[in-house]
Amino acid sequence: MTPQEQEEAAQELLKGVEKLVLSQQKRIASKVIRLYPQSESAKIARLLLEEYKRFGQLTEDQEKIQAEWMNQVRNHWFVERNPVHNSCFFTILEGTQTPATKIVNRSKTPILYELKGPSMPWTGPYRLRAGESHEFHYTAQVRFFHDDVLVMKTLHHGQVLQLNNQDSLHVK
Repeated sequence: MTPQEQEEAAQELLKGVEKLVLSQQKRIASKVIRLYPQSESAKIARLLLEEYKRFGQLTEDQEKIQAEWMNQVRNHWFVERNPVHNSCFFTILEGTQTPATKIVNRSKTPILYELKGPSMPWTGPYRLRAGESHEFHYTAQVRFFHDDVLVMKTLHHGQVLQLNNQDSLHVK
């Protein structure tokens, strides 16, 4: 098969892959790499699988750190302070909303990243295809791999993190 025929066959195999769960997506990506190794889709699939693997390795360490931190917080509030617990409800008034925080992929390849909000564990990895963006309404930490280096950025309300064509990220 020519590389172009391999690419067309790989694209056919990848149709609807975003609707599948992560383990199924990984299986199909591996199949694309095995069946159509010369295609552009196989090259991108290799990159994505490698990044998923890296994020998987980080997850275990982060879960241990998160569990340790939660135990410290619980100990502080429920043992040392013994506070009175009550619920508070509030309404966001018109005009008081803060602008969304945004991650934009302006590069030609998909990127993987993980997200951590206030008092939240790391979530993801999430995939942003070329030209797509992700908005959220809280201050968050974002981590991703650039080459072989793990990069972490903190984004505040209204900030935009952009991956441009030179494969570098910029916070606006």
